Amino acid sequence: HFAEWWLYATDKRLRTLASDNGEMRLRAEFGLGEVSKVEAHSFVGGGWVEATVDGKVHELARFTNACSKDASEFARALSSWLQKKELPEGMPQRERGKCPKCGRALPEEEGSCPFCLPVGRVARRLVRYARPYWFPALIGLMLLFAGQGVGVLPPQVMRKIVDDVLMSHGTLRALSLWCGALVGLHLLSIGLGMWRRWIMAWLGGKASYDIRMQLYQAMQRLSLRNYDRWPTGQLMSRMTRDCDMMEFLLIDLVQEALSTALMVFLMGTVIFMMNWRLALLLVVPVPIAPLVLYRLRRRFRALWHRVGRLWDHMNAVLADAIPGIKVVKAFAQEEREIGRFDKAANRVFQGVVSAERWWAVLSPVMGLIFFFGSTVIWWFGGAQVLFGKMTFGELVAFNAYVWMFYGPMQQVTYLWDRVFRAMTSVERVFGVMDAEGEPYEEPHAIPVPRIEGQVQFSDVTFGYEKGRPVLHDISLEVAAGEMIGLVGHSGAGKTTTINLVCRFYDVDSGKIVIDGHDLRRIRLGDLRRQIGVVPQEPFLFNATIADNIGYGNPHATRDEIVEAARAANAHEFIVRLPDGYDTVVGERGHRLSAGERQRVAIARAILHNPRILILDEATASVDTETERQIQQALERLVKGRTTFAIAHRLSTLRNADRLVVLEKGRKVEEGTHEELLRKRGVYHRLVKMQREMHREAARVKVVDG
Repeated sequence: HFAEWWLYATDKRLRTLASDNGEMRLRAEFGLGEVSKVEAHSFVGGGWVEATVDGKVHELARFTNACSKDASEFARALSSWLQKKELPEGMPQRERGKCPKCGRALPEEEGSCPFCLPVGRVARRLVRYARPYWFPALIGLMLLFAGQGVGVLPPQVMRKIVDDVLMSHGTLRALSLWCGALVGLHLLSIGLGMWRRWIMAWLGGKASYDIRMQLYQAMQRLSLRNYDRWPTGQLMSRMTRDCDMMEFLLIDLVQEALSTALMVFLMGTVIFMMNWRLALLLVVPVPIAPLVLYRLRRRFRALWHRVGRLWDHMNAVLADAIPGIKVVKAFAQEEREIGRFDKAANRVFQGVVSAERWWAVLSPVMGLIFFFGSTVIWWFGGAQVLFGKMTFGELVAFNAYVWMFYGPMQQVTYLWDRVFRAMTSVERVFGVMDAEGEPYEEPHAIPVPRIEGQVQFSDVTFGYEKGRPVLHDISLEVAAGEMIGLVGHSGAGKTTTINLVCRFYDVDSGKIVIDGHDLRRIRLGDLRRQIGVVPQEPFLFNATIADNIGYGNPHATRDEIVEAARAANAHEFIVRLPDGYDTVVGERGHRLSAGERQRVAIARAILHNPRILILDEATASVDTETERQIQQALERLVKGRTTFAIAHRLSTLRNADRLVVLEKGRKVEEGTHEELLRKRGVYHRLVKMQREMHREAARVKVVDG
């Protein structure tokens, strides 16, 4: 059950208070001098904070996941105080807030509530995309006004036909002229509409292009934390479906809204000029529609936000299955994947039906209300015709204007539904655009045109999720030109460490210093241009081999590309391909073997000519002979460069200046290969395990032979 807990510390005592039948009671109390360690542990539904006192572990407080970050920060701050008598850097200043209007938790620490964003503010921001094209927009607006003006005239022509021709026994020639006028007005209206739609189609295409380009630029600048939060399928959904909805809102819905508003104004003016008494009866049902829609606005907004999330989930399933189609077919799991997608698509179907069901009821109800209004007009208008206060032609024209007035009013219900649907997409796209990007051009960033390569970690703590650290208090000094090997079990934090060097993520506490500058203050472009990365799973673009090798250096000549390929021992297999360096590697490089992809990635890093080189299992996907050749190339490459290397085979790190052993996110050992073997610690155990595996593999080969 939920309860309220308070956990606090002074420089002398640590106390826990917990609610008991609505009353806060002291649950635990320790002198701070007795406490040796404080830790927070997070699990599926929540976690707890515990303290080690005189060698015994005591549970201090439990917390839900909403408080996991606060609990982790509290434990980290208190541990830092116990060890150093100082608080760590980067202590949180704000708590996650709630929306003051609806009370929902905000999605981000400084985010806005998606259910209460002012529609007017979002609409004004959206209109900015059409501002550069104000002239064609003005032409389209003028054509809209002209078309609406022409649309007012046919009922007046119909009144003339009824009163001046049919009721007055006019001539056939007069009837033909007035019917010709109706045809002419209709053709003019069609021509104006076609011209306006052509202009607005061009304007919509340009606005859609601008929106997609700005969204793609925002995606390129997003930090990797945001990519962890938004899977590929969700971002694809924003680029396709949501951008289409934004174009629909900006062009189609804006046109329809202006057309509806203008028609209501014109028809209202005309009917009041024709018969103000009947017009007063006509406007009685008008306030009902806006009032009902305003009262239900949050309900509709929540429904379409839910539909958007279901679309994201369906696209995520699709983006997950298509790249992994080889695995699906290898395990004959086609039916299983079809079932996964069917479940996700069915949830979208159910969500859309749930949202549309409201409009399926609301729209006919509004139509019925307006029908009653028109029936009342027929009764009162017919009575005036019977008493001679109104001609029959005037009644026919008035009723034509009634439906030209009520039609747009009923259209408001349809527009309101489409506006809420489109505004949800607008908010989702703007959410990506407004997300925190990488600080490429901070005003106070330090330009570092040449990095020497001295790297220092000072008490670095980091977690991909706030409150769940992966690295704990890592301290390490690396001299310029030194080669550091990172060793440890899978999940020990090796790849995370080099991700921080590249500043793919920022540390939660502590700092990383390069050449005396805090990594967070170096201009990001200068940093990335001088770091070369060969990842564990190399990614190749669907382009030629030459394009992939020269990706980090677009101005490289063909000779430089070939030289880099030779250094990576890739030239021999490349020239054996039918198109050589012009061979297109396919999506994700699937036309090359794993070892070939790895060597192309190494050539790409060599051509980049970095000052800091990062090798993340660079030889993991090659055979022993190819690994030996690559090691020779790497020995030449690392000279004069600071290198961080991770290798599955520990023997490949023998030439490293130092080895750093990580275990569960902590640095447990440091030294050369020989020094660590003499310590007979974690590294010695890893080497022993790997040797036993190699002996077993060799024994199997002998038996098979």
